[in-house]
Amino acid sequence: MKHFTNKEIAEIRANLNNGMVYCGICNGCGTGRITVSPDLKWIRWNHYGSSANENTNRDLRWMLETIFDDCETVVPAEYSKYHVNYIPIDKQYRGIDLSTQHPNVWGV
Repeated sequence: MKHFTNKEIAEIRANLNNGMVYCGICNGCGTGRITVSPDLKWIRWNHYGSSANENTNRDLRWMLETIFDDCETVVPAEYSKYHVNYIPIDKQYRGIDLSTQHPNVWGV
């Protein structure tokens, strides 16, 4: 995982507080997600488990550098009804398809 500058942490946190969702990038593929609770008190994460941390720059840095340590970076994401998952907005990265229409689901 890259180490984020204070400016990058502040920018990611501001975007999260404005409703943006982020996902980690592992091997060019979006994974997990980071959101903020509606009351802006918690930064929630889902990546090999799930929990929440206080909405502070310090806790966001810890989350990115500890929970998402196997990811190269984090990028803005959007929900895809097709993938039934959050996928990176930047199309240079792939999204993980969790839909039942995917050929690898149920051995189809």
